[in-house]
Amino acid sequence: MSSKKRNLFVLGALLFFLGKDIAIQGYETYVGNIFYLLFGILAYGALIAERLQKLRTIKISSSLIFVSVLLVSANTYTLYIILDMIDYSFQNPFQVILFYTYGAFMMLMAITAVAYNNLYNSTRSFIFTLLVFSFVTSDISSLLAYYYKIDFCYYIDRISYLLGFVFLVNYGLNYELEREEKEQLELLENSQSDTSLSHPKASSISETKASLLTYTRHKDEQ
Repeated sequence: MSSKKRNLFVLGALLFFLGKDIAIQGYETYVGNIFYLLFGILAYGALIAERLQKLRTIKISSSLIFVSVLLVSANTYTLYIILDMIDYSFQNPFQVILFYTYGAFMMLMAITAVAYNNLYNSTRSFIFTLLVFSFVTSDISSLLAYYYKIDFCYYIDRISYLLGFVFLVNYGLNYELEREEKEQLELLENSQSDTSLSHPKASSISETKASLLTYTRHKDEQ
């Protein structure tokens, strides 16, 4: 996947977030609520798709499984505790489905960020993780602020959201970090390749030495 295509994903995410910000102005209306959830799903989907191409060969580690289970549990609990409020706020089952889909994409995006950082362990992957968790923090804070009337959470929501935008722009436009990440990955792949090739050589040398030793002993006995 080329840099141009990857940047289109980031640009798409930015535009969807902008649409989400516009739609939130009418969040309490049916149309506003629908578009807010749709734009949020599309924004998170764009970020997931941007990284998914590079995560096909990821190895499942115990730490990744632990974090994934933790995120799934936290997300499920968050949706559960506002379940009663959803019944009063949403006007039809389609809104409820969109709400749960939104939560699922948010959770999948967080798992993607953890997997990406676990695989690459670069400055760029860390920035992606920061932008994802900034948006997740913003979403959770906005839910607590809106449904539980915790006004202080509105400040956390806005600060986290702005930080997410800053990290997203840095992630999408910092070509130097992208180049460094590619070089690090190539060095890692080359070192792993060299290591795998060195093992057969070492084995061959050991077998040659063993054969010579056996031959020498056999000759001495004769």
